[in-house]
Amino acid sequence: MNGRAVIEQMYNHYKGEWYKNLTFTQKTTTYKEGNPEKEEIWYEALSIPHGLAIKFENMKSGNGLTFKGDSQYVWKDDRIVSRTRTTHVLLILGFSVYIDKPDATIDKLQKSGYDFERFEIDTLTGKKQYVIGNPDICRFWIDAETMLFTKMENKGRKGNMFQTQFNKYEKLGKGWIAVEVVFMRNGVVTSREEYRNIATPKKLPANLLSTTDTFSDLHWE
Repeated sequence: MNGRAVIEQMYNHYKGEWYKNLTFTQKTTTYKEGNPEKEEIWYEALSIPHGLAIKFENMKSGNGLTFKGDSQYVWKDDRIVSRTRTTHVLLILGFSVYIDKPDATIDKLQKSGYDFERFEIDTLTGKKQYVIGNPDICRFWIDAETMLFTKMENKGRKGNMFQTQFNKYEKLGKGWIAVEVVFMRNGVVTSREEYRNIATPKKLPANLLSTTDTFSDLHWE
């Protein structure tokens, strides 16, 4: 087993079975010094592997985010106020890895800094997990039995260690979804996402990832 083989096995394990559309509401809790500080409800729709739309406040909101291709778009009052070049690695490892061809997934992850020449097996939690990447830069963990992504770590420029965990997996059709996502800095929780009202619709709006249509007019069930 090696890093490339792990991605290939993830794809083959759920080939033709993983859902392609996903909607849910997300309770987002931010923390200060490890204590809950603020709660918000976000509305999200994911088209795999194309991208993600997030609405803040309510479904009629003109405020939110769109992740499409290699970019993040920030919407405010129905206007895109910023575009940032970024690859949403969590969308790749948690979702599109089961839909996209392995070579495409590996290419995206390598461009995001993950070293596929660095590979190890972790059994510290009592479960066998594959670990891909350089611990001094960034790496991610995959459960060897379920072939599901469990966490990733990224070291910041100032030496801070950022960790993201995909927790509490639940069966969703023939696939899975982690209904809790936890973000940490140096071992302290900074934010937590909890997914509710989860659905896998057959279709999503054609303008889901549009950067020209009016964002407040975008709706999904």
